[in-house]
Amino acid sequence: MKIGIYIPTASFFVGGGEIVPLMQAKYLAKRGNKIHVSVLKTSTQTEYFKTFQKENKNIKFDYLKMRLFGSDIPYDKRVVDHKLGHEMYFNLGREVSDYCTIQKFDVVITHYAPAAVSIPASTKQILVLHGVPETKEIVNGVAVRVVDKLVAVSKYVAGGWEKLYNTPRIEVIYNGIDSNLFTSEKTSKDIDILYVGRLIEVKGVQFLINAVWNLVKNYPDLRVVIGGNGPYEESLRKLTGKLSMEKNIRFIGYIPDNNLRRYYNRSKVVVLPSYSKEGVLTTLLEASSCECAVVTTNCCGMKEFVEDGENGLLVKPKSSKEIAEKIQYLLNNDSIRQKLGKNARREIERNWTWDKSIDRFKKLIKEVVNVNN
Repeated sequence: MKIGIYIPTASFFVGGGEIVPLMQAKYLAKRGNKIHVSVLKTSTQTEYFKTFQKENKNIKFDYLKMRLFGSDIPYDKRVVDHKLGHEMYFNLGREVSDYCTIQKFDVVITHYAPAAVSIPASTKQILVLHGVPETKEIVNGVAVRVVDKLVAVSKYVAGGWEKLYNTPRIEVIYNGIDSNLFTSEKTSKDIDILYVGRLIEVKGVQFLINAVWNLVKNYPDLRVVIGGNGPYEESLRKLTGKLSMEKNIRFIGYIPDNNLRRYYNRSKVVVLPSYSKEGVLTTLLEASSCECAVVTTNCCGMKEFVEDGENGLLVKPKSSKEIAEKIQYLLNNDSIRQKLGKNARREIERNWTWDKSIDRFKKLIKEVVNVNN
């Protein structure tokens, strides 16, 4: 089967919205499908994308070019700025439409609602929804009506779209994780608290920093590592300085995949305090696969993976007090950390590997392609 995956941001940005489509491409290609990934042609590419290309020679990468306005705007701003993101997809619309017509795909998978409106009506299409929009927008309403099938990465995301747009039934297919890559290793736990992810306001890192400030009174040598980058980094660094915690908190930037497992395994507690309207965090699955004890929020899609007290701990969104309490509880209880980590790994192996996710996705693709054929 010839499958197109349209994700222009994958060449210049690394986030869950880029990693997931690339992993879908990888595992669908392993099943014998002919996969084309279409991305934006840029002067620079992320190390993640370049490595992915080298390791997946059986995937064809097709490059699209911005031909109209705004091509001088830094590309990463198009991911974090909602308006600029929409503009990028509008700019690429005609080229994408012509590209799909020429390629004659059996099905195209898109991962952003404004991208879906550019795919020709003659091409079968599946739209994957990664989060819930803050407000109702016309372009999203059009997108959910023109695709052949809607897929959400969590029940929370599906419910949010159904409520906003009165959509047709949305299929829920959870993302997966490479459980062979993210594994537990015996190593010294020289990091007390680890955060991994984009540094944007809704990821809630500011509440983690305030929680650490409450903890250092009793744990003056607390070691905290914040991995990732983003537009909110400067504000987080200023907050760290204002609270005089530079010796406790280190910002280390983006952590490549080949180092990520090592950081998870070195950490006693992984804290993911996001309050964004999204599905199940990729970093939550990665950390759980490495048998980490995870503290995350009881909102959005996270509670679809975490059973509080069994394979992780849940806190209220934006609650530095609860985050501090849960961290302290885990730092003082090695056996609880180990129990949570082992249970989390078992849950990954049961339901959250990429092989299981792609099994469900492959079945859905066959249903879409075979309709009216």
